Amino acid sequence: MSLKGSCTLSFINCKYSELEINQIINLSATTVITKDQLVSKALNERAKHNAWLYKEKIQENNAPSDALEQLLSKLDIVKIQSIIDSCDEAFINLFLNTDYGQLGFELTPRVITLLSKLNLKLEIHVISFGRVE
Repeated sequence: MSLKGSCTLSFINCKYSELEINQIINLSATTVITKDQLVSKALNERAKHNAWLYKEKIQENNAPSDALEQLLSKLDIVKIQSIIDSCDEAFINLFLNTDYGQLGFELTPRVITLLSKLNLKLEIHVISFGRVE
């Protein structure tokens, strides 16, 4: 089964600037969205919030849990807490794309522990094209 996707750390409406967040957690945003920025030309849709995003792709032949662990292990619990506390929302999105309608994956105890320590919400999004094997 071919599984593609990414994990994205998201900070919404933080009191810190993009550069301050980059410095505090020692990661550079892969995407920064500003309020009222055009986010969909086709739909003429504008962003409702400021957002700082860091994306970690799921590498070929890796499990979603591996990508989550890779992302989470880059984060210092103490340093990131001040950012989380300054935002309207902070969470991790796990995006999964598959050709098949049936999908299963695990979250390792380490990933669950890291998410718990960071006090971050995890949202899982699956896009399937519904083929069967």
